[in-house]
Amino acid sequence: MAIPSELFEAQAEHDISTNRFASQLSNQVLPFLDELAIFYRQRILTEDLTVRNKTRFKQVLRDIEQKTKEVTQAYTEMMLTELREFGQLEAAFAVDSAQSVLAGNVLLSSPDNQRLWAAVLNEPMLIGKDFAGIDFDKFTKSFSESQVEKMGEIVRGGYFTGLTNQEIVMAMTGKKVGKNFVGGQLEITRNAADYVVRTSINHIATQSRLSVYDDNDDIISGYRIIATLDFRTSATCRGFDQKVVKNTDKYKPHPPFHPRCRTTVIPELIERPLDNSGFTRPSKFDGEVPASTQYYQALKGASAAKQDQVLGKVRGEMFRGSGLSVEKFRSLMTDRMGDPLTLAEMAKKNDTVLKWLKDSGNGQYI
Repeated sequence: MAIPSELFEAQAEHDISTNRFASQLSNQVLPFLDELAIFYRQRILTEDLTVRNKTRFKQVLRDIEQKTKEVTQAYTEMMLTELREFGQLEAAFAVDSAQSVLAGNVLLSSPDNQRLWAAVLNEPMLIGKDFAGIDFDKFTKSFSESQVEKMGEIVRGGYFTGLTNQEIVMAMTGKKVGKNFVGGQLEITRNAADYVVRTSINHIATQSRLSVYDDNDDIISGYRIIATLDFRTSATCRGFDQKVVKNTDKYKPHPPFHPRCRTTVIPELIERPLDNSGFTRPSKFDGEVPASTQYYQALKGASAAKQDQVLGKVRGEMFRGSGLSVEKFRSLMTDRMGDPLTLAEMAKKNDTVLKWLKDSGNGQYI
């Protein structure tokens, strides 16, 4: 298994562009939210929503739910159109970046657009509890469904608890601060759109690249999982960082590992070694580090304060003082599926952890 440093560099630059695209697509929800806010105010403030007028209340509720469904579905459809094009661009990037480091007579193939999107739709997103698969189509549609439900709950709850029309509207829209809404359900809707966009982009990017890798398994022998070396990286992604997955492996973990996951994959090219002297990767802990540095190796060179910020105080102390190797500590932080382990579970799994917790006065955790 091997990977040239040029691919590391290309991926790092590409991730910046992908993040900008995610922000742009997420922000495109704002005009849709403005449309909803205007409709909610006009529809509710002109009505008599009192307990005595149940017929009018039911009509307002139907109108609110219908308009919410109409607008949120319109945003979802727009988002999916752009995401489908993004998937094609990701596949092209996977081919071009790998092609650039191969000999001129070696040509990579790319799956057609229909097969690419089929992979996106058919491969479950492993972001549920215990890596339970979530259908991508249902995941994107849930955005509209959840907002319809939430807005309906606000109107019904306000009606039956005697809130004024103005109070109901405020619960729905909050206040407009700049381009955003603050203090109401629309603020949650805004966050939900960002959640769906960023998680979807990671899923589509991964599936597009894996499709290319599968089509060229005579040249690409697998992929390497690359996490971000900073304070926001999850325990799951920290553990999977630098994991090499072979084409022949039965268990093939891949991002997104959780909502808004930033972890990515890069191809392992046959007989092209990763040259640490030729490239480094950025680290928020200690500046630049060699390209093959694993997350916990990078964290080892950070200050105690930074280690505690990532791991928490008890795990930070254990990381520094238990005598566990970096690799052993890494393996004990999560289970095989990448789910974080509690201190008690770590102690049950390893006698060194058990002894350290007792000797250090942290026995209450077991």
